[in-house]
Amino acid sequence: MIRTLVLLLSVIAAVSVFAGCGGKPAGEGAGEAASGTDAAEASGTAELSETITLAPGWEINDALSPAEVEAVMGRTGFQTWAECLSDAAAGKPQGSFFDGSLANSKVFFLVYCAEGQANYDRVLDFVESPVEISNDLWDQGVTGKLEGVDAILVRRGDVCIRIGYDSTLYPELDPVQTLVKLTELIIDKLYAPR
Repeated sequence: MIRTLVLLLSVIAAVSVFAGCGGKPAGEGAGEAASGTDAAEASGTAELSETITLAPGWEINDALSPAEVEAVMGRTGFQTWAECLSDAAAGKPQGSFFDGSLANSKVFFLVYCAEGQANYDRVLDFVESPVEISNDLWDQGVTGKLEGVDAILVRRGDVCIRIGYDSTLYPELDPVQTLVKLTELIIDKLYAPR
């Protein structure tokens, strides 16, 4: 009898602990409407952090999934592509996503997690025919050609983000709109409240 009582109390304690780690508080069942904060997060309008909220040493595939990139690119079958120059430990993660068959289909991401202005200015020198592009999510931004592909370069605070892809392989997409969507996507992921 005592063993049964101890076992029952242990199970109740364990359930209580797990309910406190991500479970919904009483009154927020699955059938009820989300609170204002939950609704804002679900719609993508949640207030973004001032700094990147991922743990130090994060990689591009910690921030983005192939499915998220597919949603912007309008195709399926994307896979991760490891970039050999990625240095996440030093705050310079880079990575790509490709269609699974053609290397040139890569959508490339590079984030400089520090010295944003210096990195922005340095990379800007290599952007061909830069056109300024503004957005509430970043402080500076340009689109243009970089290393032969359509690219966007933005600075948000002390972070610089570079994204590019070969638009000739995606003729159905508007390059500028696509690059803006990809940039908004990664910023939303990097700065999302945790």
